[in-house]
Amino acid sequence: MAHSARWRGWLWLGLVLAYLLWPSASYAQNATPITISIDQVGFDAQGHVLNNGWYPVITTIENTGADIQAQVVVETGFGQADVRQTVDLPGGARKQVRLLMRANLNQTVVTIKVIDQRGNQLALNRSNVRVHDSAEVLVGVFGGPASSLAGAAIPGRLTTIMPLDPAQLPSNDGELFNFGAIVLQDVQPTVEQAQALERWVATGGTLIVSGGPNVAELPKELAALLPSSSSSSNTSAVLTSLNKQTVPQFAQVNLKVNQLAPTAEATIIGLGANNEALLVSRKLGMGHVLLTAFNPSDLPAEVNDRRVWPVILQPQLYRDWNVALSPWSMQIRGSDQNLPSIFTFMGILFGYILLIGPINYFVLRRLDRREWAWFTIPLIVVGFVGIMYLAGGDLRTGNINVTTINVIDSQLGAQQGRISVNYGFNAGRRGEWNGSIDSSLTAGNQSTQAFGDDGSGTIEQTSDGRTLLPNWQSNIGDMQTLAAIGSIEVPYNFEIKVAKPNSWEGATITNRSERTVEDAVVFAGEDSIVLPTLAPGESVIIDNKLTNRMTGGSPSLNNDEQLSQALQLIWSAGNERTNYNGLPKNSLYTKPHITVLDTAVLHEITVDGLAAPQKSSNLYNIYVDLEQR
Repeated sequence: MAHSARWRGWLWLGLVLAYLLWPSASYAQNATPITISIDQVGFDAQGHVLNNGWYPVITTIENTGADIQAQVVVETGFGQADVRQTVDLPGGARKQVRLLMRANLNQTVVTIKVIDQRGNQLALNRSNVRVHDSAEVLVGVFGGPASSLAGAAIPGRLTTIMPLDPAQLPSNDGELFNFGAIVLQDVQPTVEQAQALERWVATGGTLIVSGGPNVAELPKELAALLPSSSSSSNTSAVLTSLNKQTVPQFAQVNLKVNQLAPTAEATIIGLGANNEALLVSRKLGMGHVLLTAFNPSDLPAEVNDRRVWPVILQPQLYRDWNVALSPWSMQIRGSDQNLPSIFTFMGILFGYILLIGPINYFVLRRLDRREWAWFTIPLIVVGFVGIMYLAGGDLRTGNINVTTINVIDSQLGAQQGRISVNYGFNAGRRGEWNGSIDSSLTAGNQSTQAFGDDGSGTIEQTSDGRTLLPNWQSNIGDMQTLAAIGSIEVPYNFEIKVAKPNSWEGATITNRSERTVEDAVVFAGEDSIVLPTLAPGESVIIDNKLTNRMTGGSPSLNNDEQLSQALQLIWSAGNERTNYNGLPKNSLYTKPHITVLDTAVLHEITVDGLAAPQKSSNLYNIYVDLEQR
């Protein structure tokens, strides 16, 4: 018996050791022929990006085994798949996958996984990302020596200078959003990149283009934006004045320069000893375009303890609308989710009271079976619960309804603008659904912003640029939200004649659009004036006859509650940082502009293959330079 027990002990020990030493699932996964390498996260090796901006995650997937279809999944925390893409990986294939992530301050590590169709992890890699707050400044220097602008800084702001390859110049509005200023040194943008740069400048970016001796040719696609032309001279000059700061307040700097010929609308902010133009600027919407006669890499960051580049960069801070723009706050529900009228509700309640009380009592007394009340009352209660449930089901059809807030920012006279979209999806019943949004928009996760706002689910970006929303959850009373960014045509335009510099008072505004402007508001800092309806070609003078004015609050449209709510959200987004954090106001809100509002559906949303019902609130912000009008 002892011998048999000893053998049984050895047998159990062997089984336990076999179990512990057997290759685990994770080991098997690591042994797969799939490998993943990270080529780029963010824009430089340190992964610097700006909060609420989009940044690239570029990976290379290699398959040395059999053909497989897999998903590349990018996660930034809490195990949630933030963005994914389906890829076909034939045996021996080596593919590069590019995904766009939306930054938020909680992100520190980006995890990239390759997962097969059964959900098994085939490969994994990680990289760090450094997300900067909106109060900080990122400067992208494309082309030129790596030492360009080294040490340049904005006083009081954490400034990060990123020397980047010209091939990295974004053509996407979401990626350009990361930069407060961009320097181009001998770079030729494409048509798409030039259009995106124009929209970026109009929303507060500072674009600096080198016209110095190291440049073979000025950017052709940016010619219409530049404040000057340049001709080769390669002479020496002494920078003696910068933005009206002269010697000895500003030290002299010797530079090799070309000759500039400023345009009529340009402003000379850098002069040489012979009053020659060395730095020329022009306003474009909220931002500036500058052309240098010298190589930017030759201008030092400091001279005699005086900072040089802050005078040139002039970045605008807080240039996004996503703060406080939760569609849930609009409190606009789909037509199939309206509550019944109070009369219907009171009628049902009164009928229930009559049935369970007097009617039940008199019927049972007539039958001389009042003890049956122990059974009839529960049956009546259950019956009415069933009726109410069925009636509520008819009111809640389960269709997905979409609430959309579109904010379009552009400068006066522009045909295109940057559109920031905030989607809200809700339904009357629990369930899952699959959606897709317009391919011209770049989608990104939206964090929870309000009670009842569930934030975003998983986003799938296809290789052809479409955005899918796979297996998104719907629940009664909750809303899934999504942010997106892109470009769109601006159908509104005005002619403005200013009576007083830097003031709307006395100005004449003429509608030069092909459509009637029904709802529009003029903004100047904390002041706003609601304009009357303007037919094409019709004008209005800003004077005391316009009585619908507001100071220090959100304007209201008397005839449209939905658009008034949208204006309230814009006001909150423009003031929230100041109210809660003591920071400067949103630059987009405080600069002089005209906001035109309408409710047209700008982008169709497809849910389970069908166009979803959508309520849209559109705010076109057209920024105006009151100095030059």
